Amino acid sequence: MDAEAAKIMRDRLEARAVEQVNSSLNSMREELSKSNEEAAKMLDKKGQEPKEEDKYQVEYSVKPSRGLIYFSAPQDTPWVAPLKSALNSFQDMVFHSRDLVANQFQEDDILSLNEFGVHVVKSLCGVFHIPEETLAPFDSVRALMMKADQGDGACLIFSRLWFLVRSSVVVCDLMQSPDLESSQTLLYCRQLGIPVIGLMPANTCLDAWTHRSMTTIFTQPDISQLLPMVRGFVG
Repeated sequence: MDAEAAKIMRDRLEARAVEQVNSSLNSMREELSKSNEEAAKMLDKKGQEPKEEDKYQVEYSVKPSRGLIYFSAPQDTPWVAPLKSALNSFQDMVFHSRDLVANQFQEDDILSLNEFGVHVVKSLCGVFHIPEETLAPFDSVRALMMKADQGDGACLIFSRLWFLVRSSVVVCDLMQSPDLESSQTLLYCRQLGIPVIGLMPANTCLDAWTHRSMTTIFTQPDISQLLPMVRGFVG
């Protein structure tokens, strides 16, 4: 091949290479233009949607959060009645472990009790020694609740577990040393991740295990201060 023929072939190859490069650049420009248009549409659509904080404000104004609060305290504990009344004013429900179920809930409450979520799944019930029946709605376990109110020991434990696994927070009286029931309650709370507020006198000491089981400790049983602390765990 002479020099002239070689030059012609080289020019053709260079021209083809330039053409391919230009074609690739054009394709890239088209893809970039499409991406920019799609991004602009998404931004425009996002700008028309309500802001995240606005969504929350609307949701909360329509459906305020409510919870189930578990009281672990002797029947005559002074703070029980006023705190329960204050929580009820926020539509929260309270279960007092030392009172009868029938005394605390009426037929109108059953639907709300059925709607509370649980802190345990079926596969872990065996691990935590919690009856699988605690996952059932209240309607399905009414007979067991009635037997608990009549003093049946096994049903009494079941009823307390049923309410405990649905509780947003436990308020535990520590004015006296914890008994076996409250100790078991604290153990389940720790296993299930349920927060516990302990109420105790100032300038007193707790044993290490009980102290470790508390999420927070409150030494001033003033309802005006205790109420926002309890409700802080609801929702």
